[in-house]
Amino acid sequence: MSEDTLRVEEQPEVPEPPKLSKAEEQMVQAESSLRKYLEKMNLESLQSSPEVCKYLNMNQEVLQKLSSQECLEGAHFLHIESAFIQKERNIQSGKISWANTTLNWIITKKLGDYDRFLPYEAKKILAVQENSYAQSLYMMIVQLQRMLDSTNFLPNQLNVIANTLMEIAKNKKGNI
Repeated sequence: MSEDTLRVEEQPEVPEPPKLSKAEEQMVQAESSLRKYLEKMNLESLQSSPEVCKYLNMNQEVLQKLSSQECLEGAHFLHIESAFIQKERNIQSGKISWANTTLNWIITKKLGDYDRFLPYEAKKILAVQENSYAQSLYMMIVQLQRMLDSTNFLPNQLNVIANTLMEIAKNKKGNI
């Protein structure tokens, strides 16, 4: 044997990483799509624009040094960001509503085929499983709802911070 062949044979075998179960793969895929959605909305770390980022990451010391005008500007930026996020949430909510209505329209005829004592949700899942378009709609609903849920608190929280900045601006203006 040549020297090159020996070197190849001497290399240790690298074990394959353990395979993920189908459910784990789907969870990884769901998390990936959620992160892409948040990234698209610039919400991955609530760092959308430099202005918004500036006011979200202020500590008490910096906040105390702001002028009344700077506080009002910060409140303005945060209110704009809140409105943008709420608009995006409304779009997602509309998509969910459309998909639910369409899904219900598709499966209504099938629901009567199942035992009348079977709970509605069980009938719905069985009917969805029998129709590929209904399956697609159902998965779309699940994904959109997950995205909507991930931004649940954001508009309100941004408004709370903006309102706090407005109160600080009022107090600073009164102390001049």
